[in-house]
Amino acid sequence: MNTFKTITLALMLIIFSVTGLRAEEISLNPFKKILVIWELNSLQEEGEKAYYAADYPTALEKWEAGLKKAREIGSKRYISQFIGNIGLVYNNLGSYPKALEYYQQALKIKKEIGDKRGEGKDLGNIGVLYKNLGEYQKAKKAFQDSAVIFKEISSSDDLWIAQRGLASTEAKLNQSEPAIQHYEQALDNI
Repeated sequence: MNTFKTITLALMLIIFSVTGLRAEEISLNPFKKILVIWELNSLQEEGEKAYYAADYPTALEKWEAGLKKAREIGSKRYISQFIGNIGLVYNNLGSYPKALEYYQQALKIKKEIGDKRGEGKDLGNIGVLYKNLGEYQKAKKAFQDSAVIFKEISSSDDLWIAQRGLASTEAKLNQSEPAIQHYEQALDNI
């Protein structure tokens, strides 16, 4: 194999491993695959910048374009990522039923592909949504399920967020003892 092919294949493997994309997820030639992945990552970043600047229409536009492109290549990992992000926008816009629909779609795909961390994050987003709606029992269940997953995969950064959400929800339910315990556990995981 010549040097150019070896370097190209090595770069593709690096890109696939960094993005979590498997070669069998897309059936394009190698150079087009690299361009599509670059485009998906660019749309993700542009959407994030707009989202954090509270420019929700632009975030939605970028993430919907990313979702369309991800569906074209059949990448479940990217599809679930963009669907979850779109759910975040709808949650922040107060369109809770629509946000929940997107979160549940993303969660289903994450379960299918075995993305435990993504599952935990989606459950956390669902918990926040239910908390925003004042449905504290549903929020508590979502945060509990999220915390279980993060304990399982030893993700302390994510676990403290789930425990903090659980604690604040328990406080809303006037369950002070469990709330204090979960706040303390959250602090232990910082």
